[in-house]
Amino acid sequence: MKPLRVFALTSFALVCLAGAMAGEDKKDEGQNSLKVSIEAVDVQGGVYVGKPLHLKVILHNTTDKPLLIQDWQKCPHVITLQMATKDYPGQSGGSWGPIGFGRTLVWRGGLRSLPPGETVVERFITLAGNTVVERSITPMIPGDVRIAVQVWCPANALGETKEEKASWQGKTRGYTEVLVSSEMSSEMAARFEMWKKKLNDPEATEEEQLKILADVAAEKHYFAAHFIRDACGTLPPGPVREAAIKHLVDLAKFGTAYESFPFLLEVMGDEKTPQETREDLLDWVGDVLKNHGHKYLAGQAWHHYPDPLLKQAKGLVGRLARDRNPYVAVKAREVLKALEEEKKQSK
Repeated sequence: MKPLRVFALTSFALVCLAGAMAGEDKKDEGQNSLKVSIEAVDVQGGVYVGKPLHLKVILHNTTDKPLLIQDWQKCPHVITLQMATKDYPGQSGGSWGPIGFGRTLVWRGGLRSLPPGETVVERFITLAGNTVVERSITPMIPGDVRIAVQVWCPANALGETKEEKASWQGKTRGYTEVLVSSEMSSEMAARFEMWKKKLNDPEATEEEQLKILADVAAEKHYFAAHFIRDACGTLPPGPVREAAIKHLVDLAKFGTAYESFPFLLEVMGDEKTPQETREDLLDWVGDVLKNHGHKYLAGQAWHHYPDPLLKQAKGLVGRLARDRNPYVAVKAREVLKALEEEKKQSK
């Protein structure tokens, strides 16, 4: 495994995805008085898919006086995390995808005092579902991962309130890089081997097999997607295999089953596949085609499917528009219509 790499934010420019709010990028006096850094902790044993990666976010008050900033435990725009992955299996291209914080809502809330020196952020609210983050993320695919943190306190964020004006306003960012192993952790490998043996045990009941598939799929990561894909190839036709395919479709939508695209095209074109699954696949394939082959993988990587595969997918949708199942045919025609409309709008 490559050594852990930690960097200060110097020359790396984070790309904003949605543009800046009016006035947010103005350089306020004293903006350099606050810096932020992020570190990965407890990584001596390696960083693995599906294992929470604990982070240390540190605010650096570089002055000799307290700074008043918005309370990050009440306002989700103040501290946010983003990540991007490169060199993952099957990557198209060799660089990180776009990483940025985009346009966020400004929440009104109280101020808190930041003493001189370093303050370790114990927890904060994130804009991803407005949930409390205990300084950890869970890698979902292996590869080189860049994790960025932003602290943002825009001018006049408090509006017309009785609060004292914040003494620090502006935006500052930092990042760290880690390598997520391309191998399972020993604990995951042992667990998955146990599940594989149970799933293929001739004496296993259908209920036991369905539970194994559900438990694996619930983990949602890259290796879970591979487990489900392998199960689809080894299980005999029937309810358990159909359940495995449905799980694989869900993981494709989530992004971690991205390598199963060719197999899922076969499933979509198979008249023996349940109608509901074929319609779900048409929705997913339609979204991929509408986005010109681009797909976010679990929100952690930016993937582009190869053009020959996209051409194959579009051709299949065209054939399914004449499928013997009228519901599948209608869904396929809806996908084709949406693609035509998108094409017209892009001109």
